[in-house]
Amino acid sequence: MAGELDFELQPKFTLIEGFEKNGKKYRPTHYIADFLITYRDGRKVVVDVKGFETKDFKIKAKLFNQRYPELELRLVK
Repeated sequence: MAGELDFELQPKFTLIEGFEKNGKKYRPTHYIADFLITYRDGRKVVVDVKGFETKDFKIKAKLFNQRYPELELRLVK
């Protein structure tokens, strides 16, 4: 794509921090996208390539958009 400044493969984003409750430890929940593109104007776009939109992706996309409002998430089918 013309105009990018940086292109990162498989960036990892934390959706839910790990925590402990009643002595039980819960691991963090992460989302690993396919690409992170940073444009010269500072915009950052997270791109995920899938054959179709899975239920898991829909949930993770919702959590991602809530936690990272400054990033645009694009699904390429």
